[in-house]
Amino acid sequence: CDGISKSFTVTPGICGHLVTVDDNTNPAFDDNCQGAKRSHNYINAPNSHTLAGAILPVGSTTVVWTITDVAGNTKTCQVSYTVSDNIDPVFVNCPEDVTLNNDVDKCGAKVFWLAPIAYDECGVTVEQIDGPAPGGFFPVGTEEVAYRAKDPSGNTTICAWEVTIRDMQLPDIQCPGGLQYLGTNRGDCAHTVEGSALDATASDNCGVTSLKNDFNNDYTLHDAVFPIGGTKVEWTARDAAGNTRKCTYTV
Repeated sequence: CDGISKSFTVTPGICGHLVTVDDNTNPAFDDNCQGAKRSHNYINAPNSHTLAGAILPVGSTTVVWTITDVAGNTKTCQVSYTVSDNIDPVFVNCPEDVTLNNDVDKCGAKVFWLAPIAYDECGVTVEQIDGPAPGGFFPVGTEEVAYRAKDPSGNTTICAWEVTIRDMQLPDIQCPGGLQYLGTNRGDCAHTVEGSALDATASDNCGVTSLKNDFNNDYTLHDAVFPIGGTKVEWTARDAAGNTRKCTYTV
């Protein structure tokens, strides 16, 4: 049984190796008398004198070869053939990158998808290795979702895509309503604001990052000095995504 091939890789489309006549799996033999025959004990082979046409499974398969001459004399040898699976699983479906808007009043969104399916001739298991599960909540920004397919031999393939959630919701802003009638104070021909009665308020699903007015470019009008007459004040609320909303009133 020396000089024959014993190690193979899987044949594409089969969880095993399809033996061909060129694989050199059959032991050579001779005898002093003509008529000796070769046989083996691998029952899954289509012929008992050769392994050609047989499928050797992944792993190790031991085959006993027997040479029998015309007188009934026999000699045996044992061969272990090893088949390695070197083919990675294949994902049948893998979602592409997706961009979605936030859910109303939420700083993110619930995202749903069909779990990826993988195929391998020798069997495969698929598990999620990164990101929220289907139907899970994704915060505003970009997050990766990844699944891994693994066959019994440890070959793996990764299916990954990015989910981007955009904050498209404008901030809510409230200004004091109508005209704000004020008198002069502190002995000046003007009014110096005391407190926060003229300040706007704002809220946002992801948080307000800036709330300023165009009179003193500040978040409050406390200590602002308004001249006699009408002064229009515009407030702007801004969130982290750059969404803005404005409100105005006249002092």
